[in-house]
Formats: sequence, structure tokens, C-alpha cells
Amino acid sequence: MEAKKPKDTPARKTASSAHDTEKRPVSNAPVPVLNQTADDPIDTESKRESEPPSWARYTNIPFRLLGYGVLMGWHFLLIYFSTALEATEPDAYVLLLRQLTLNAALAVTFIGLSLTGRKPNMLKLLLSPLAIAGIAVTGTVATAGIIYAQFCDVAVATVACMAVAGASEGLLLFAWLHFYSETETNYATQYISTSIVIGALAAFFIRHLTVEIAWVCFVTLPAISAGMLAISIRQTPV
Repeated sequence: MEAKKPKDTPARKTASSAHDTEKRPVSNAPVPVLNQTADDPIDTESKRESEPPSWARYTNIPFRLLGYGVLMGWHFLLIYFSTALEATEPDAYVLLLRQLTLNAALAVTFIGLSLTGRKPNMLKLLLSPLAIAGIAVTGTVATAGIIYAQFCDVAVATVACMAVAGASEGLLLFAWLHFYSETETNYATQYISTSIVIGALAAFFIRHLTVEIAWVCFVTLPAISAGMLAISIRQTPV
């Protein structure tokens, strides 16, 4: 006959259970998570990539403030600035021609932007660095053309260059206003009002410079404003 196996005593069962528990892997135990410290190179590298460049903290507010002001200064000079070699005021006919052409170009540009400019694809294209650079080049060339056309006393060329300058100004105005509307609320109240004062002061002082220096300032204003817009959009994407 087969011998019967001795039954486990309670003490033996307890010892066996404790032994089995030590050998059995614990599947429900929480997995320890290593906390990332400040010295973690991976975490530090990711933070550096997300942070803006160090020079952004010093140029952030000035560029947003001055960029629109430079554009306003260009607008005032397009209407009132005398491009003659002598420091004389332009005659009434030239002023009227420039004002009518500029206002008509601005109106047509804003009507076109109101129909197509709010589309996401159009906004993305308009606010791209390549488009802003193109607007800057177009505005600069058109401003130089205004000086040359009035120097040669060619009314048709003056109207054509003023129309191109007005379209470039309208695109820059739309881009700046869209930038302000998509950022913090107080930009529109603080920056625009201050920028208009800065633009008026810039136009006033440029008009009282020597003619050659005033020409250089007048021609470079659209490029300066566009450059500040590109830097502002890079710092605060919209």
C-alpha cells in the first residue's frame, strides 16, 4: 500500500506561505519613477529649445512699439514730404495728387484684404518672412521711385510709384494690426496710440534734416518697419 503523506501543520503552512511570498514576483507593486532634476541634460536641452533667444527680452517691446510708429512716419512722409532738392514745400497740385493716389491705393488694398485676408492660408502667407521681405523691398523701391519721379517731374511715374507704395503700406498696416489683435489685449491700446505719436515725431524730424539724409531715411522706413514686424512675429508667433 502506498504510504500516506503527512498533512502540513499550521506552523508549516505559515512558513511555506511566507517562503513562497518571498519568491513570488510582485506584479502590482508600483514602478518607481525617477524624478528629473534641474541637472538632467535631456530636460535642460528641451527647455532651452522652447525658450526664446536671449536677445528677445530686450527687443520684444521696443520692436512692437517702434515698428508701427516707423510705419506711421512713412505714411505721413508719403503725403507731406517734399522730395525736391531744395528745402521747399511741394505745391498744392503735387500734394493733392499724392494724397488721392495714396488713399485710393490704401482703400483698394484694404477692400481686397477684407475679402481674402481673413482666410488662414492667406494670413499664413502674408505673415511669412518671405512675404514680409517682399513687401519691404516693394515699399523701398516705390519710395525711391517717388523721389526720382518728382525730381524728374513725371506725374504719371509719381502716381504709379505712389500706388505701389500705398499697396505696400496697406499690407504692412494689415499685418501689424493682425499681430496686435492676436497678442495681448493691451497692445492695441498702448502700442498703437504711442506708435502714432512716435511716427508723427519721426516725420517731423526727418523733414527738417538735410535733403540727402532725409531721402535716405524716407526710403528705408518701410524696410525698417517690415524688419521689426518679422522679428516681433518670430518672438510671438500669431
